[in-house]
Amino acid sequence: MAMIFGHALYYWHQNVLVQHSETLKRELRVLLLDYPEGFVEINDDDARGFGIRDGDKIRVRGSSGTAVTTARVTREVRSGTIFVPFFVHAVEKQLLGAVLPDMGNLGKPVFVKVEKA
Repeated sequence: MAMIFGHALYYWHQNVLVQHSETLKRELRVLLLDYPEGFVEINDDDARGFGIRDGDKIRVRGSSGTAVTTARVTREVRSGTIFVPFFVHAVEKQLLGAVLPDMGNLGKPVFVKVEKA
């Protein structure tokens, strides 16, 4: 599968706009409760094929490392890819080590294997 790092609507604890908007705080709070340590997004068809359900821990293996994180199953991600919001730094560090993607290369894929943890 291709793993893509990119921008997301939710910046966890760092977005000033979210901190000052009650509507955005409510919406973000739901995701924070469901995924307190962050998440990677996976297509629902791909997740079904791997036996992964929303909220399951998954193991993502790349050529440089392995990361365990939470799956957010959604139709918003194209089949064959998983999406990692750029603010989920633990996944970046575990998979890529010191070679973190810079903000200009967020759309470049990293090829990984996904399995249920």
